[in-house]
Amino acid sequence: MLYVKLIFLLFLLMVDPRGVFHAGPGIFEKKTEEIQFSNNSLTGTWRLSHTGVAQNTSNSNTDSLRSELVQGGLPRDFLVSFFPDSSFTEISLNGDYSTGKWSYKEDDTMVTMLYQNGKTKTYKASYANEKGLRLVTLESFTGTFLPLGGFGKSMEKFKEDPFYAANNTWRIKSADAEDKTQITVRLLDYLEHIGYLLKAAEIRKQQFISWEFSKGIIKVYNGGIGLVEKDKISSVWIDCFHTKEDAFQAYDILDNYLRTSAYKGKYTGSWVTTDYNIIISIIEGLKKRSGLTKNL
Repeated sequence: MLYVKLIFLLFLLMVDPRGVFHAGPGIFEKKTEEIQFSNNSLTGTWRLSHTGVAQNTSNSNTDSLRSELVQGGLPRDFLVSFFPDSSFTEISLNGDYSTGKWSYKEDDTMVTMLYQNGKTKTYKASYANEKGLRLVTLESFTGTFLPLGGFGKSMEKFKEDPFYAANNTWRIKSADAEDKTQITVRLLDYLEHIGYLLKAAEIRKQQFISWEFSKGIIKVYNGGIGLVEKDKISSVWIDCFHTKEDAFQAYDILDNYLRTSAYKGKYTGSWVTTDYNIIISIIEGLKKRSGLTKNL
């Protein structure tokens, strides 16, 4: 009898090669593995999904997350980066920049974001992985949700992430006029950010580098660095300075340096690494020429 049962079992497997027994709903069926959200799931950089801000149709509350973003001055497309030291940064395409602290409660999967201006936002988080693409959904209490797609995985040395707060001080507009030294320091901070973008791309083995959230005056070539034409400088970069004149002074400082110096390094075989080395050379050269000792 046991032999007959084994033959019958083998017959079933041959009829349904997927190995699924239709003995009842959910019995023996292969299920998609549920991915548990954790504190580590959120670290890294996320971009608002192309699907935009979605509304749960079962909720008639008009106080949607979309309106919350508009009220907060954020466009639909932005980056948010969460770091292991509980800090986060938020950067929009129009140049708006904010930072703060975040926390995660594992028991109810709630993410709380406390901004430097004192504003607090709380979302319920869910995590998924679709064919290697990391997806996170942050849902508000009103039933609206914000779909985010992975833009950059958390780096082991997260303080070298290009979007870490210390690497984005150049975005913070000064309320007062700045002298040449202060303008040079802001320029150096911007160049350091570009360097971290290149370094992160090499570490992450990225196929391309997005400059959308790092608009400035640097133009990156395959093994070379140049400047954006002066009349094509993004207003996003200009607005980081106290005045337009200050922004152009920073441009002129870098333009003068590039015209009067030459890179002595060699091509490394990787244009990303070569351009990173050039940026570091420019930073060190500008520091020396300006008499600055700022550690970058």
